[in-house]
Amino acid sequence: MLTWPFKARKIMAYILVLKQTDRAALAAIRLLPNLEVATDATDIWLKLPLSNDGLDPKIRQLPLISTFIVDEKQLLYPIGGLTPVGRLQPMQWQSLTAFMPVELPVSVLPATATAAVCIYYAFLRNFMYF
Repeated sequence: MLTWPFKARKIMAYILVLKQTDRAALAAIRLLPNLEVATDATDIWLKLPLSNDGLDPKIRQLPLISTFIVDEKQLLYPIGGLTPVGRLQPMQWQSLTAFMPVELPVSVLPATATAAVCIYYAFLRNFMYF
């Protein structure tokens, strides 16, 4: 639960930052509700609403670079910090499911035969082992 000095400000959300190279790690939280994501040249930014329970354990397992809370003026505060360290830049936010659509796996074998294939069937009737 956030207490003083944040009572004077309206805290809007958590902001989490990951490297672009850690994009695959987001698959673990893809189905969590109310997650938004934006990217810049080097980082992936996650925005999620505040909750009384804190961050979900799946989110805590991500390889995060930074974790902030953002207020109504878009100022970024480190968790537990009293002084803003920056301002959240305007970005194109989208849902995590739109950012990471499900992709079907690629087949290892080709879908069409590249050469003629002969298949022989052998039918054995009344065959007995002695």
